[in-house]
Amino acid sequence: MENNLDFTKDSILNRLETRVGSIDPIHGSINLIITDFANFHISDETGANHVDCNDKEADCTISVDLDIFKNIINKETTGMVAFMQGQLKVEGDMSYAMKLGELLN
Repeated sequence: MENNLDFTKDSILNRLETRVGSIDPIHGSINLIITDFANFHISDETGANHVDCNDKEADCTISVDLDIFKNIINKETTGMVAFMQGQLKVEGDMSYAMKLGELLN
């Protein structure tokens, strides 16, 4: 994802869709919840990575508010720093959170 991203639900979905096709199958599922903004579900349930805005069960759920998400995308902070400062929450299998990092960098 590029800096100065247009932070609309559709623009983020489009960029995530582009990125999920460029990495190896994640062999599971991730929910990315941008608090009070949008939810994204990333999985390889169809055999290839896919992203949508459905609310489904996931192996890992990552919650972050929009301002922190913007800072991560714009490289003003990292997901790890946000996690360590309690600004990004991870529930479930932490290894999937690392895979999400591949999508955001």
